[in-house]
Amino acid sequence: MGIFLLTTGTLVAGLLFWWIFRPAMRTRPSFSSEEAPFPQIAPTSVDPAHETLARIIHHLYSGKRPAAHLDRDATHEPLSTTAHTAIQHLAQHFQRLSGLQTSLAPFHDPNVRMQDIAGMVAHDPALSARVLHTANSPLFRTISTIKSVHTAVTILGLANIKNLVAYGLLPQDLYRSEHHQRLFQSVWKHMATTAAITAAIAKALPRLDGGMLSTAALMHDIGKLLLIPLCQAKTAPDYPRTPSEEAQIFAATHIHAAKILNENIQLDSDLINLILFHHHPGWAHASEFKWKEELIQCLSIIFAANQMAHCIQRNGTWNYTAEKLETFHDSCHTVLPQEQLSRIVLEPTFQRHVTSHIQAMLAGLY
Repeated sequence: MGIFLLTTGTLVAGLLFWWIFRPAMRTRPSFSSEEAPFPQIAPTSVDPAHETLARIIHHLYSGKRPAAHLDRDATHEPLSTTAHTAIQHLAQHFQRLSGLQTSLAPFHDPNVRMQDIAGMVAHDPALSARVLHTANSPLFRTISTIKSVHTAVTILGLANIKNLVAYGLLPQDLYRSEHHQRLFQSVWKHMATTAAITAAIAKALPRLDGGMLSTAALMHDIGKLLLIPLCQAKTAPDYPRTPSEEAQIFAATHIHAAKILNENIQLDSDLINLILFHHHPGWAHASEFKWKEELIQCLSIIFAANQMAHCIQRNGTWNYTAEKLETFHDSCHTVLPQEQLSRIVLEPTFQRHVTSHIQAMLAGLY
């Protein structure tokens, strides 16, 4: 009897609990065919990187930079003897760059094998150490420590090894103070990021000389590396943003510095022209360039990549910052059409390519 009462009590308590906390019953309203509401569709998620890149590309073709003539005038201003002598002295520290094209030539060979590159790296102790350091960075999340140069080369890939080779040719001892080291890393990050973006665009345009194009992009701001030792922490806590600002601080621009450097290292004429004129698609009419069409298109790609690189934050995400951007001169719109660049840049593979290269570059620095 006691068991029956206990069971009945439990059943009643359960029914009472259900009655109190049951879901509210609502009758479904009826609609005529004319009154029927639209179906509720979940909003489609928008990729913020895709949206940001679209805004950046739109800005590049908007012509919104009326002060561009100030920067152009600054790069054409004659240097004083004092400024020229100071830069010439600094250029002597960059003599190893005279071997830049020879050192990077294997990476431009379409028939090169990874084992050939690994062998080249293995014969350079300093480069081997940097390659292993980069491959073992926490950013790559390898399961175990990489001890083989061949394995490290395979993990990093040709483009990243190429960047490390170029990095190794730079005079690290020139940036001894914490301030100069910070500026050096900041400028180098921008140079390497510009090269990664350029390489990703060049993949979609195979008729261009991708090797020279990516090398020019990697070296486009080499003049800034010459001027960093002239930066005082009080007057230039960050590297000057524009050539006109450089001229105010150094009485010279990175274009002047690159030109003086080339007097010493004698780069290929096409390569140095792409470096010296990388701002000009925003300043000059396309007819001013008496070059072959392919070279003008290469210059336009580096210009676009340079601007886009300004919009990548330290964590690798894209951020549209209008005041950092130059814009194409109207006459250059047909050299690299907006529709063509948008189609390349808005592909998901483009974003993955750039992100992976930025990851490798950061791993090599820290």
